[in-house]
Amino acid sequence: AEQFNFVKGGAVVSRFNSAGIPGVSISRASSGTAIVDGVITEFGNDTARIGDDGLLVEGAATNKAYAGSVEPSQLLTPTSEAAFETAFPDLDAFDAGSGALFGVVDRSADVVGTEIASLLPNGRVYVIDNTGGSSDSLINFSGVTGNTNQHVCSAWFWSDTATGTTEIGLGLNPSSAKDLTSNVSAVPQRFAYTETPADANRKLQVNVAAGHRAYFVLPQLEEASTASSYIPTEGSSVTRAADSVTLTDLDALGLTSAVLAAGYTVVVEADHSGRTNFPAVWSLNDGTSSEELYLTSSLNGGDTAYVYGRGSG
Repeated sequence: AEQFNFVKGGAVVSRFNSAGIPGVSISRASSGTAIVDGVITEFGNDTARIGDDGLLVEGAATNKAYAGSVEPSQLLTPTSEAAFETAFPDLDAFDAGSGALFGVVDRSADVVGTEIASLLPNGRVYVIDNTGGSSDSLINFSGVTGNTNQHVCSAWFWSDTATGTTEIGLGLNPSSAKDLTSNVSAVPQRFAYTETPADANRKLQVNVAAGHRAYFVLPQLEEASTASSYIPTEGSSVTRAADSVTLTDLDALGLTSAVLAAGYTVVVEADHSGRTNFPAVWSLNDGTSSEELYLTSSLNGGDTAYVYGRGSG
């Protein structure tokens, strides 16, 4: 993701506001989300996602976890895996006869004041209560990887038990799943784990060890190495289109010679891990590729950057 800010003397000087960015054209053929005032907020098509960290610019991404990635539709007192699957047929619960309970509970008090509060107006979240269980228990969310390329699983987790293990990963029994033992707290936090699936039929899975109880919500499964901004789905996978940012008027943007002479710099923070084909960070041109100066990272999104220029002069 890229974030654009003005910096002077090490301090960020914001020149963006909710009305848009003067001299900048934003296009995106879908809605998108960003964190605004500490809360995940949705933006419509072709709208600049100006959040707490500046302008959010991301490539296209698809959330393949098409079931369960919005607030659950109903409450369900923690019950057996069979009863849970009857209530939520797109989710697969498994407890190997250990006696774990699966359900949807109201945890409004936990989510109020957090970044996911706007997405959970009723406070409903999933729970695996394995405090009385004897072995690991899990829930698989519908939506397969579709290939064996690297994927990242993410969701918001928390717990009210002091011990035990919670994992997020791929497959029926992910041996390399992310161990959240030391990280899960009473406060909802987003955790992500990157994994290469063993086959194309792997799903996002949450696994809770015996003796433990975990709450979780808003799962996301993407073909990438790092989790992107939240993408809601309900009944089918959803693709967030790529953001495109074009500087159309440097004077309107405020990049006049006086501003630049005062020591302001445009800063671009870019995460290109997992990207291929020399991804471009920025480009300055005359509207064509004939006269252009651009910055790109190395072929596989490494740490090396290159500046290229081309033109008729």
